[in-house]
Parts: sequence; C-alpha cells; structure tokens
Amino acid sequence: MKTRFNRFPWFIRLSMALGVALFLAAPVMAQQPAGSEPPKAPAPAAQPTPPPAQPAPPAAPAAESAPPAAEPAQPAAQPAAPAPEPAKPEAAPPAAAEKKAEETPAAKSEEKPAVDVEKSSNEKKPPFVQFKTGVEAGFLAPLKHTIQFGKHGDKFNYVKEGGQDVLFPEVRATAEVTLDQSHTVIFLYQPLDLRTNVILRRNVQVFDLDFPKNTPVDLRYGFDFYRISYLYNFVPVFFPDTPQHELSIGLSLQIRDADIGFTSADGKMRRTVSNIGPVPEIKIRGRYAFDFGLWVGGEADGMYAPVKYMNGGSSDVVGAIIDLNGRAGYTMWKPLDIFFNIRYLGGGAEGTNKTDKKEGPGDGYVSNWLHFMTVSLGFELNFTKLAEVF
Repeated sequence: MKTRFNRFPWFIRLSMALGVALFLAAPVMAQQPAGSEPPKAPAPAAQPTPPPAQPAPPAAPAAESAPPAAEPAQPAAQPAAPAPEPAKPEAAPPAAAEKKAEETPAAKSEEKPAVDVEKSSNEKKPPFVQFKTGVEAGFLAPLKHTIQFGKHGDKFNYVKEGGQDVLFPEVRATAEVTLDQSHTVIFLYQPLDLRTNVILRRNVQVFDLDFPKNTPVDLRYGFDFYRISYLYNFVPVFFPDTPQHELSIGLSLQIRDADIGFTSADGKMRRTVSNIGPVPEIKIRGRYAFDFGLWVGGEADGMYAPVKYMNGGSSDVVGAIIDLNGRAGYTMWKPLDIFFNIRYLGGGAEGTNKTDKKEGPGDGYVSNWLHFMTVSLGFELNFTKLAEVF
C-alpha cells in the first residue's frame, strides 16, 4: 500500500497532508472567531446616568408646594423637606440633561442599526472571486470490467480472470475558481492505474498474439484523465437570498491518457495499447446547505457519442462515459468543509479505429467497458474565506 500511495503526484500528497492538518486545527481555530469586539460591551452601562436627571426637575417644585400640606397630613415628612433644597442647583440644567438624555440613547439607537445593517450586508454578499481546492481519497472497487483486442481476439474479464476482484486506492484532486457567484471553472485530475499479476486459466488471444494457459502475466490498466469544466449557477439569479445553495449546468472537456498492457512475466510476450484523446461531456452539479452546517450535493459528467458521425466516418467507434457521485458534508470551519462521497464511474468504447488498424498490431478493433464504484472521504478548502479569517 505504501508503494501505491507513493505513486500519486507530490502535489496530491501535499494537499492531503494540508487537509489533515486543517481538519485537526479547525476546532481550535473556530473558538477564536475573527472580528469579535468584546471591549465595546460596557458602552451601554453609561446609559443609566441620564434617567435620574429627568425626575429631578419635577421633584423641586413639588417639594416647594408640599410643605404646607404635608405638615398636617404626615408629620414624619418634615425632615424630608430640606432634602429637595440641594436639588435646586440641579434644576437649572434640566434642559441640558434632557437634551443629553435624548441625544445619547437616540444617537446610539440610530447609529447602531446602521452599523448592523452594513455589517450584515457585507457578511451576506460573498466575494467576487473565490478560489478553492479539494482532495478526496478512498478505495475503488471494480464491479465489472471486460476488454477485447481484435475482432478475433478473446474477451477478457478483468474481475474474474485478471485479479481486479480486490480494492484499489483512489484519489482525485480539484481546483476551481468562481466569479460573481455564478461562473465557475473547475480543473480535475483523476489518476487511475490498476496493476495486477495473475496466472492465466485459459488461452487468451490479444490481437494476433496467443497467451497460453498457465502463463504468468503482468496486467496494467492505466486510464488517467484530466478534465476542465465550466458551470453556470442559476441560484444567484433566481434565488439571490440563498447563495449557499447551488444548481449549475455546463460543459466539460476530458482528456484521457490510456495505457493498457498484457505482458508475460518473463517479458517475452507483450501487447500494449496507448492513446490520448479528448472527450466532450455535459456537466451538472447541485448542492443544498442546511442552517446547522450540514450539506448534501451531487455531480454528474456524461456523454454518449457515435464517433463515426462526429468525425466524418474515420472511426467506426461508439463511446460513452458517466461520472456520477453523491456526497454529504459538514462545514467544520468557515473555510473548511469535510465530506463523504460515493461515486459511480462507468463507460467505455467499442469499434475499429482506422489509424490503429494501419499502424497495428491487429485489426484496430477494441471493445472496452467498465463499471467502477468508489467510496472516499475528502475536504474542500476555500482560500478566499481563509484569507478573510486571518
């Protein structure tokens, strides 16, 4: 397993290490939110001083008229008569006190909502440019995989005969840029390199070469691919108050890098096929986020193409591909999301390529169909939000 992991590119291993580090640091960082202003909390304590100034003016005239009536009714109130006299000097600035009382609370009550509205509007509006990257890692399980080289060749079942009845490590990396919440460009790298060693249980013909029964064979099915996609998100247009959701449709261009080989263990017999080619696809992606941090989403890239009608008849090939996944995630920290992902990867091609027929070996006919499932864990790191936090 160590040697398989080391075959992944260095930047994928670095991204996985960065994701684990941020995952461990997220709970600590979340306890220290940026932008908090605890020192401003004592400001409301200054408000109790104005209210005592308001009852002081009516107390003074009441005290002046009260002594004649208060003496017969309440004799005990006589000692209280001198108390209002010290209040007379304070009776002079009641207007100023009232003015101060009116200005201070009113000003604060008028200014505070303005600040809150401005702050809330800034928080709701995402940045114009957002950049994020994601890495997922797990295992790949071949469900069904067959291949045939040459019209007279044997159909070979990789799962039943070729050692693909086990789990393989799987990793993929993405980077995407979003402009104005609606326009997103995504770059994907998906390595796919399945290598097995088996002893053939029957004679197998690959193009024009026969591999006898009981021959130790090294098998390789390499099908790395690169994909660049454009998506347009309709949610900000029709539902501007819910920018956390997504419903996007767009196009993808996938570049396949195929390298398939049958080689005897002693190296005396070998047949390989390798090629690079573009594959156009239709893409759709959606996401729904709950208020408590949980979100669910899905994504699909697919294409079905009778190639001979697309390129003028130079190749009598029919091809198809579907990359479909569903995932559930949680926002651990403002810039960091983690997720669990299940993916179905299927497709293939069948037909005769005239170029391969001329160059050989064989007649250029290939039939290759696969059905894979992957289960993985991953993370997404939003660098724009990360810069805002720090």
